[in-house]
Amino acid sequence: MDTESKMDDRFEGKKPRTVDGFDALLDIVGSRGRYQRRLIYYVLSPICVFIGYNTCQILFQVAVPDHWCHVPGRENTTLSEKEWMDLTIPRISNTTQYSQCSRYLLKWTDEANSTFEISGETERCVDGWDFDQGQFWATVASTNGWVCEQGSAHNILTINMVGNAVGTFIFPMLADRLGRRPIFYALLSNHLVFTLAYIWMPMYNLHMIFRFLRGFIELTIYLIPHITVMEVLDPEDRAKATTIGWVFWILGMCMTSLIAWIIPHWQYLAMSSLIAPVFGFLYWNHLPESPRWLLSKGRLDDCTDLMLKISEINGKKDVSRVELEKLLLDLSDQREKEVSFLKVFSYSKLRLRSIMISILSPSLYLVYGITMFGINVLPDNQFLSHFILSASELPSNGLGLVLLHYTGRRMACYITFITTAIWCVVALFCTHDQWLMVVVLALIKFFITTALLVMYVITAEIFPTPVRSSGLGIMGLTGQVAMAIAPSVLNAGLGPTFQYWIMLGLLGVSLLTSLTLPETLGLPLPQTFQEAEDMGKGRPLTTWVHHWNQHKYPGRKYSKVDLSVSPEEISKLRAGF
Repeated sequence: MDTESKMDDRFEGKKPRTVDGFDALLDIVGSRGRYQRRLIYYVLSPICVFIGYNTCQILFQVAVPDHWCHVPGRENTTLSEKEWMDLTIPRISNTTQYSQCSRYLLKWTDEANSTFEISGETERCVDGWDFDQGQFWATVASTNGWVCEQGSAHNILTINMVGNAVGTFIFPMLADRLGRRPIFYALLSNHLVFTLAYIWMPMYNLHMIFRFLRGFIELTIYLIPHITVMEVLDPEDRAKATTIGWVFWILGMCMTSLIAWIIPHWQYLAMSSLIAPVFGFLYWNHLPESPRWLLSKGRLDDCTDLMLKISEINGKKDVSRVELEKLLLDLSDQREKEVSFLKVFSYSKLRLRSIMISILSPSLYLVYGITMFGINVLPDNQFLSHFILSASELPSNGLGLVLLHYTGRRMACYITFITTAIWCVVALFCTHDQWLMVVVLALIKFFITTALLVMYVITAEIFPTPVRSSGLGIMGLTGQVAMAIAPSVLNAGLGPTFQYWIMLGLLGVSLLTSLTLPETLGLPLPQTFQEAEDMGKGRPLTTWVHHWNQHKYPGRKYSKVDLSVSPEEISKLRAGF
């Protein structure tokens, strides 16, 4: 069949309509083919492994082993280390634990330093510290002596999260302006440069600055390929793709426990995180720009080239350049011109949803952060503790996919929030048993991870293409700021149940704010602000939209018919063949 006949078959007898759906155009070139599978398994999944590994290894870098003041001179005695400590290190009041920041005043009474006197007075650790090397060869704290008055290695965790929040605010907006692809490679370069900088920096303030700058990448470097993949998928596959990415993220987290156990030295761990970004530059020819973004910027030639490449890889042989150019031109006429994220606030529903996500995200992230940073729940084996808590997230992805696909987005929120809260209540009564606490924390992490997975899908689905990266960035920003508070909550000293009461309150807030979110199950991604404002129309809060009844609440859904042109235009299209 010649091209002219194909055009007749596709357009003959169809009622002329305005081209208004990128999802319908994507369906023509293939939205569920080999191209999409390549992006999910060869691009997004390896990146997620790197991010999971990179995010968690800092927990082992900044771990503070048991430590006590170094008191020189034991080599001149016949005392064992334990006997020497009993003589020179005071105990903490009413406990059997040694003081970490003070020692008894010791005075040698002869020139040969063979006899000494110890008074009841104490002094600070003027000769440094000795560290327990039972689990770690070296951490940031033990290498640089950043304990007691010399500084806190735990501050590195906080400053890293602050840097993550700042980067999540800046770079998604730049990605909306400059493109997803160049920002992704800028972030890879950022990680290489500032990781090398902090590894060899013993000065506390400069080390913290480099940690802050390196922290820019952590969430954004996931968001960019995540958005790129989401924007070329069929609506039915978006939850599945997000779930697959998170499975590989969790595998990276589990891998961190194993590698940290094999190489328990913080500098070697940091250097191992440089391997993946170096290989990341091999994606130069494989990570495409988003066709939706190209269209939103009016780059029709580039968008056409990419759409033709998608059709070729997906085996769609009957797609022509002239047809695509015509359809993209019609879509481009409807596109939003250069806009900022502030335009969201010009639309009442979109404004409310943005505000609610800015409340919902930090609530969920703080709950997640409290469980994630609680790796010392088994203080004698932090590697095993972290592995158990990380591995507990793996089945959460399957649950998230099932809930998203069958129960709908809103019901998935309600189920995960309420179930997480139930296990927080159980945790209040389990603080006396370490192993029981590990099991309960694993269940909390299981359900809160599912909740975050649901939120990532919903957030990507409610913002229009011109600000989709920014919308996910705002979610990440507010979440990372909240996670920076998690270490303070864990170390507040207000009792072993304090953090669980905080988590219960946050989950209650999450449940209330989620009531304002639309049900987006099966709906196409909005290309314009008005489409985003109309998202969820005909799906009221009082109605449960799920897999088996979503056809009754179709919302705005496109098909190939929506992309037809008038008979008068067929002759113009034929002229290009």
